[in-house]
Amino acid sequence: MTVKHLFSITLLSVLALLQPIFAQQETQVNLPDGAVARLGKGKITSMRFIADGTQLAIGTDIGVWIYDVKTKNVKHLLTPHPEGVDNFVLSPDHNILASSGCKSGVVILWDLKTGKKLRTLHGEVNVVGSALAFARDGKTLAGIYTNQTADYILKRWDVATTKVLSRETNNGIGAPLACSQNKNIFGGISREGKIKLVFPDVRNPGVNLDRKLNSLISKFTSRGDIKNRLAQHSIITLTFSTDDKIIATGNDNGVVRLLDAETLIERSSLNAKSGWITAIAFSQDNSVLASGAGKNIHLWDVRTGKKRATLNGHTHTITTLSFAPDGKTLASGSLDGTIRFWDVNTANELSIFTDDHIMETRAFAFSTDNKTCATATFNGKVQKWDVKTGRKLNSFDAAPIALTNSMTISPDATLFTVFGTQNARILTSRNGNRIGRQFMQGTDQIRIWDIITGTEHTPITKRFGGIKLLFSPDNRLLVTTSRFDESVVWETATATELFRFKTQDSVVAFSSDNKFLATDGTYNETHLLDVKTGDILAKLTTGKAKAMAFSPDNSILAIGTSREIHLWNLNTVKNPSIILTKHIIQLERFEREINTLTFSADGKTLLGSYEGDKIIKGPVWRAEYVYGIQLWDVVRAEKLGTFTGHSHEVKSLQFSHDGNTLASSSKDGTVLLWDWNKIYAKNIEDEN
Repeated sequence: MTVKHLFSITLLSVLALLQPIFAQQETQVNLPDGAVARLGKGKITSMRFIADGTQLAIGTDIGVWIYDVKTKNVKHLLTPHPEGVDNFVLSPDHNILASSGCKSGVVILWDLKTGKKLRTLHGEVNVVGSALAFARDGKTLAGIYTNQTADYILKRWDVATTKVLSRETNNGIGAPLACSQNKNIFGGISREGKIKLVFPDVRNPGVNLDRKLNSLISKFTSRGDIKNRLAQHSIITLTFSTDDKIIATGNDNGVVRLLDAETLIERSSLNAKSGWITAIAFSQDNSVLASGAGKNIHLWDVRTGKKRATLNGHTHTITTLSFAPDGKTLASGSLDGTIRFWDVNTANELSIFTDDHIMETRAFAFSTDNKTCATATFNGKVQKWDVKTGRKLNSFDAAPIALTNSMTISPDATLFTVFGTQNARILTSRNGNRIGRQFMQGTDQIRIWDIITGTEHTPITKRFGGIKLLFSPDNRLLVTTSRFDESVVWETATATELFRFKTQDSVVAFSSDNKFLATDGTYNETHLLDVKTGDILAKLTTGKAKAMAFSPDNSILAIGTSREIHLWNLNTVKNPSIILTKHIIQLERFEREINTLTFSADGKTLLGSYEGDKIIKGPVWRAEYVYGIQLWDVVRAEKLGTFTGHSHEVKSLQFSHDGNTLASSSKDGTVLLWDWNKIYAKNIEDEN
């Protein structure tokens, strides 16, 4: 064996050993107290090379990830950021990063050297777009916000004190929004669908140097009120060249238009002919423009307007693009969860930088030995993880699904079922622009896979509407419920319909012994059914259920409504009764509704995830969304405590089979694994 070959084998062996260590670092970086791992990284919303191209900053649904480009290791995770990051901007000295979230109305200043939060600025709420700009001296930050009717707010803060220096309101600019890099020019779309520029003087609050409105760019596709017209104008994305001389717009007809930033006269148009333009980026010298259209990336020569190359590799919508400072490398982010690096000169893919930036986690389950777990995301991708290390073991794409309507994983993490859409075009939050549109092509099958082997079971064929799916604890049965059709119980192995019951419910729960099925969510009445016969054993009048769960010994059924949780004693099924009068748990004022419920393994604690409002007092009172997990003592029906860690709605709470680990999966694209004993002890301590 040659020395060269021996060296190669040794290097590969070392890399194989180091890979789990790197994975472990990524899953454990900047965790909330009590969490032991984070699976997934959140959807990509914005991206930029920083630190002279040695680092890559990625805005996501949970915060901003800072990667070392050479090693691909995580340098920092700037989190938590309430409800995620829509866009971010760097201070002139590149020491501070300001990140903005439209839905939360919060702007956070971060120290890029330490990764620590410096200060929080109060932005604006009830907006659909935002853009930020630092003054050249770095002492002032300006932000523009717009709502659905193209009314905008121009705001300025003192970076050192967080004091609001000015707040101006006006109309005429809607999303998408952008800001030039050098002159701090804000650009957006007018109510008439034309480009409009605002030139604020960031050094002198309250002064606008000039305003310009062009008469060329966009036409509405239909008439109607302003809100509807704005949602239908053809411009999807907007950006400035690095020298501020060109404005590029991406349209829903696959055309990129280049305009002179001074005159707003069109210089050229670039026709990709491949769907919506969802992302645009200029190289540093402005000689090359990259545009994302659907799954494809097109490279254009800016001077001639000719296409240089098409980059293929992503499997879902392109969300953001960024050139390295030297112009030789392009980074692309997509809803497929990957960031890819491309050689601009050869059009070759250099590497997949990471593949865990998923938009939404919709299903989760632990294996029976508690050593592994499985997650499933919005596009039908199933991933298997090592619970102890957080290392990703493997993954597979169940089907060419662009968007899933519903899915679930069996309680032992061996089966996966999905009902989805094979073709969809999706626009998500990026660069401050929050719009979502999709083209749906339905399917008439519910498909089932064996996660261990990757083989597909016999599909369930039927014309379905909006449905929910749930496996029985023994995997033998699959329930489909719908608000538009009767609920059906199927035999999983044969795809045979066993029985149906005339309830149009959307919330379902199985008892752990497979004997009972509870359904609710439509007519303010919970139905308790015998799984063998399909007979309705009882009707519990509680109110419209948002979530349900059986206790481990199946003696209690917890039903969460918009304002309270009812605990029903099921020991006497024919005559259910509330255990004690105090066993109606009233939600607190700011807790708007319960999204999911589960019991601890010993049945003594009830857990529920909620979406609530937190009132912030100040010169102007304002509300922020809160996504927390609540604990209650079952016997006393008393609150034990609350803990948080997600930036968006928690979709499910599940315990490992030994009861030691709690998993919370969220719409923010992540799953947090918690040390249950630590969480419980901390909440008991805080309560006492």
